[in-house]
Amino acid sequence: MSTTPNPLTAWNRLRRQLRRRRSQMGLTQAEVALRGAFGQRSLERWEAGGAGDAEPGAYALLRWCSVLKIELNAVPLDPHDAESETVRETAPEGV
Repeated sequence: MSTTPNPLTAWNRLRRQLRRRRSQMGLTQAEVALRGAFGQRSLERWEAGGAGDAEPGAYALLRWCSVLKIELNAVPLDPHDAESETVRETAPEGV
């Protein structure tokens, strides 16, 4: 029997990875928000997560990932689920 992946679990994993990546790059939330063209308060809520918190729209999520050099791909995590997504960090040029 196959279980359906929980989108909330995937979102929590992704937001933790994005927060960790920001920290590794030495960027503040204000810097990421400015580069991504979204509000710092929005980024604070996205990174914090929690019940009832808003999630970024698709375009904001793509900009957030782009700022942090993370590529978001639609690749199955479960071979039976063609709509699962994964993330991969991309190395900055010259590294």
